[in-house]
Amino acid sequence: QDYIPIDENEVEKYINNVVQLNPKKKKVEKFAGLDLGLNRTFTLFVDAKNTPSISFDGHSLIKYNCDFNYKISKTQRLLSDNAVITTITNDNGVNIPIYSTYATYFNKAIKNLNYHRGNYYDDVFHKLSKQILEYCHINNVTDLVVSSNLSFAKTKGSVKFKKKTQQKFYQIPFGRLIKYLKLKQYDFGVMIHDIDEAYTSKTSPFIDIKGVLEKVEKNKLSQENKKLSSTVYGGIREGSIFYVNGKGRKCKMQLHADCVGAYNHCRLVTECSSPNDIDITKLTTPILIKSTENFTQFLVISNVDVEAA
Repeated sequence: QDYIPIDENEVEKYINNVVQLNPKKKKVEKFAGLDLGLNRTFTLFVDAKNTPSISFDGHSLIKYNCDFNYKISKTQRLLSDNAVITTITNDNGVNIPIYSTYATYFNKAIKNLNYHRGNYYDDVFHKLSKQILEYCHINNVTDLVVSSNLSFAKTKGSVKFKKKTQQKFYQIPFGRLIKYLKLKQYDFGVMIHDIDEAYTSKTSPFIDIKGVLEKVEKNKLSQENKKLSSTVYGGIREGSIFYVNGKGRKCKMQLHADCVGAYNHCRLVTECSSPNDIDITKLTTPILIKSTENFTQFLVISNVDVEAA
C-alpha cells in the first residue's frame, strides 16, 4: 500500500481553524443559596434579577414526626404494661422476668414504626434534593451554597431552642437532604459549597456580612464578650421576620428572615447582586411550596416560562 505523507504544519493549521470556528463557551457562574430550617424546610435564593425565591413548607414533616412520637410512646407503654407476666428468682437470687407473647408483638410493632419513619424521610429528601437541583439547572445555576454545620450542630447538641421546638429539630434528619444534594450535584452540573451559616439570617443584606463576622469574632475573643447591638447586624430578627435597621420608627422595611439567610449564604462565597438591583419580593415573599407533588408542578411551569423567555 502507498502511504500519503502528512505535513505536520498543515495538521496544526487545520486544528487551529476548527478551534476558532468552534470556540469552547465559558460557562457563566451563577450562585444560589439554600437556607435550612424547621417550619420552612428550606428556602432557596437564586442570584438573578427576576428568578423568584422558593420555600418548602415543613409542617408536613413536623406532623409526621409528632404522629410517630405519639405512636411509639403508646406502643412502648403497652409493651411495658403487658410484656412481663411475672418474675422468678434463680439459685443466685436474681429475678428473671417471664415475658408474655405480647412482648414479641409489641417489639415488632416498634421496629416497623422506625422502619416506616426512616423510609418516609428518605423518600421526601430524595425527591426534594432532585427537585432543588432541577430548579437550579432550569435557571442556569452553577454553584449552590449550603450550610453543613446544621447537622454537626445537632450531633454536638449546640443548637439552642425551646424544649418543644428543639425536640422536633433534632428528630428531623436534615443531614440526609444535604447528603443527597451532594450525591446528585454532578448529574445537574451544580457545584455544592459548604459554609458556616452562623449569623446569616440575622444580618441585614444591605451591610457587609464579612465585616459583621469579623466584629463577632473580635467580640468573642475579648474579655468582656458583650452582646452586640442590633446596629452591628443592621437590624433585628424576630421569628421569621427581619426588621431592617430595627423595629418601630427605625424600621426601613420588613424582610423574610430565611430569604435573608439564603441571600447571605451566597455573599459569603461570591460577590452578589445588590438588594437594590433585584426584585425586592425575592427577599420578602418567597413562593411557598406545600408538597413534593406541588414542587413538581411548579418545576414544569418554571421550565415553560424559562423556555418562553
